[in-house]
Amino acid sequence: MRKKSFILLMVFMATLLTPSVLGAAGLNISAVLSPQIKLVKEGQLIDTTSNTPITYNGKTYVPLQVVSQAMGYQAEWDGKNQTIHLSPADNQYPLVSMPDVQLISVEPKYDLITSLDGKTWLGSINLNFVHQNDKDLGRQPVLVVEMVNKDKTVLTSTTTLLNKSQGTQKGYTLGDHIRLPYSIKMSREEVIKQMQADYYYRIKLK
Repeated sequence: MRKKSFILLMVFMATLLTPSVLGAAGLNISAVLSPQIKLVKEGQLIDTTSNTPITYNGKTYVPLQVVSQAMGYQAEWDGKNQTIHLSPADNQYPLVSMPDVQLISVEPKYDLITSLDGKTWLGSINLNFVHQNDKDLGRQPVLVVEMVNKDKTVLTSTTTLLNKSQGTQKGYTLGDHIRLPYSIKMSREEVIKQMQADYYYRIKLK
């Protein structure tokens, strides 16, 4: 099923390239941002806040990187050869499950602040999430959120105790800020977009 879904994704994304090609040929292409469209993978909401789906000619198109990451793949752009490389991630992002505890939705928020001297950007990944306990648990589950880079190096780790009562619960985590290797002259939108390409989050339930 996973292989079939991935093949369908590749075919779908191949059609995404068509409007760009037509535009280059001089045709007038009109697409509409569609922020109301949600992407859900096995009950988990995929964050598209900074990567809004678009609607064109009655079809919906979504960013390849967002979808491939949610499916456990990495997407890397080779500008020199105009090629997108898709490969399985060493670890599945973003979820490692725990018996009797399910994460229903996870919404990452890339947060930015400037350093005290105002010369660099500091960034973190915060999460809003909803989890469900199938029954009353003997202890509080521990949610571990790690911020990692492309080399799979863990840069920060945050732990949060979850409610142990049966039912659906909401929660959030605040990640530690790290110094980002981006120019302070870049806009916040540009920095967040670059962060989404360079940094990921990984969740563990213990």
